[in-house]
Amino acid sequence: MLLLPLQTEAAILTNGGLELPAGVDFKTVLPGTSYAGWFCEGPGDIEFLAQNSFAPVAQGTGAVDLNGANYHGSISQTVRTTPGVAYRLRFAMSGNPGGPGQPDLVDKTMAVFWDGANAGSFTFVHLPGDTQASLRWQYHELSVTGTGTNVLKFASTTTEDKTGGPVLDDISLAGIAPNVTIAVSQVQICWDSLTNVSYQPQFRSVLTSNTWIALGSPLQGTGARVCVTDPVTPGQPQKFYRVEAIP
Repeated sequence: MLLLPLQTEAAILTNGGLELPAGVDFKTVLPGTSYAGWFCEGPGDIEFLAQNSFAPVAQGTGAVDLNGANYHGSISQTVRTTPGVAYRLRFAMSGNPGGPGQPDLVDKTMAVFWDGANAGSFTFVHLPGDTQASLRWQYHELSVTGTGTNVLKFASTTTEDKTGGPVLDDISLAGIAPNVTIAVSQVQICWDSLTNVSYQPQFRSVLTSNTWIALGSPLQGTGARVCVTDPVTPGQPQKFYRVEAIP
């Protein structure tokens, strides 16, 4: 069996690490505005956070809290994809556990949308010792299908608290290569024959072996080209063939 490698398709995703520009440690993004490659859809604002205020981040130096100072928010981005190609969406999720002396350990929930359809809902459950200086991260994956231009959206569904929500980082979108194989069902062995000469096709399964095994019965030459076939069985060792002339 021959395997055919297939290269994956990569979607164009801007700032999947949710990094802030150089010199910026914190940024509130209001609904209806864009920042660092992402659009805040609302209904509330979101906050870009730097490593020095929330740590550790999952990747790079930045992350996003989907609950800003004014209720729960969301971020979205339009991505270019290849129509019909399946993509694996992967991201890291944590939760804002509240500042010192103000713990906010309610479960943090979030939904992911692909072209407006809910592609998955996720929950981060806090532990009693969680702090903003000891974030824990959980990675999630789901599959989406490209249509050429698609809208990816992450929306907080945490309404119990207006300021501490799900925290997002390390977003990637990559094509999934289908498991493509080419199966050869048989091998054909052909040779130019002479009349009054018999021919015995033979095979052996290991090149270093000196034992040749007859492939069928001897065939009488016709003065033309003669062919025989040998079925290929999955898992069978590789074979080598020869044709021996019998005067």
